[in-house]
Amino acid sequence: MQEMKSMGLKPYEETYSHLIVGCTRIGRLEESLHYYERMLKDGFLPTCYACNEMLGKLCEAGNVERANEIFTVLLDKGFVPNEEMYLKLIDGYGENGNAQDILKIYYEMEHRGINPGVEVYASLVRNLCQCGKLKEAEKFLVAMCRKSLDPCSCIYDELITGYCEKGNAKRGLYFYDEMIGKNLQPCPHTFMLLAKRMLEDRSVQSKSKASENLES
Repeated sequence: MQEMKSMGLKPYEETYSHLIVGCTRIGRLEESLHYYERMLKDGFLPTCYACNEMLGKLCEAGNVERANEIFTVLLDKGFVPNEEMYLKLIDGYGENGNAQDILKIYYEMEHRGINPGVEVYASLVRNLCQCGKLKEAEKFLVAMCRKSLDPCSCIYDELITGYCEKGNAKRGLYFYDEMIGKNLQPCPHTFMLLAKRMLEDRSVQSKSKASENLES
């Protein structure tokens, strides 16, 4: 870039975008953000590809708020986002356990007319389940079915695991049956967790009945 300037050439959109991607990939995130700021001052906007790299690394570093701030500034400047950018932010807020902001990002997508695909729905369900918001996660499974999108196995795995971890094996079994009805197979960990919770529930019920019989 310095050589370009010494030759009287001015950096343009692709120049900055390549620098942002390169610096981000080799771990020089602050330098990448520096080029992003210079780019804006020169009147350019980064490519979607460059934004995905930059926002993704910020979220991985736990700085999802900074990523969202950058994203908001770009939107205000007329930037046209793609689905992957929203996906990065959803995963970032999921890592922070922030269910409210996960939902805000989704509604922002809807507002801008971006139709989420299976990958986004899977991310929504996974992150909401990890945040303990299982009812909200269920709603996105329903939304997928209404849009004739076929849920993947991982979506059911997350719901089954989430309910089992909350001690609700009955609800976990409901999603297991629905999963099998769609010719999908749970991962071994999910299956074993569900089986364990069901056995524990039966053991508790048996002890309760035995106690009642003794008392009577």
